[in-house]
Amino acid sequence: MKPASTSPSAPTRSEGRDLSFKIASPARIPILYVILGVLLVISIIPMYFYSSQVEAINRDRLKTNEMLLQNAVTRSLADDLSQHERSLRMMLANLSSAIQVASGGDIGEKNIETPELRALLENFVSSATIQLH
Repeated sequence: MKPASTSPSAPTRSEGRDLSFKIASPARIPILYVILGVLLVISIIPMYFYSSQVEAINRDRLKTNEMLLQNAVTRSLADDLSQHERSLRMMLANLSSAIQVASGGDIGEKNIETPELRALLENFVSSATIQLH
């Protein structure tokens, strides 16, 4: 009896070895590429998480600083307005006192058109205009 390997339909052992060698060869990846890939993954992933955490922390700090600056500007503007209001009220009180002194406490039709009261009003208006600018 002849062995099965000599039949024309069965491949020989050397041909079988060649087929298995040809299939395994393209599937092999050089070890250098595997090591480089692993090193890249190991170094990039922690840097990504670190950078995302730093960005989140910086974003929160910037929001807090912006709110503090807005509060400071608002407080400063409120103080300026308050100071202008006090100044204007003081000027009005002084004008009222000056009018009472100049008119002698009698503000009638005759006393309204006096040159002293007109000068007081013009002086008040000019000083109030300068204060507003």
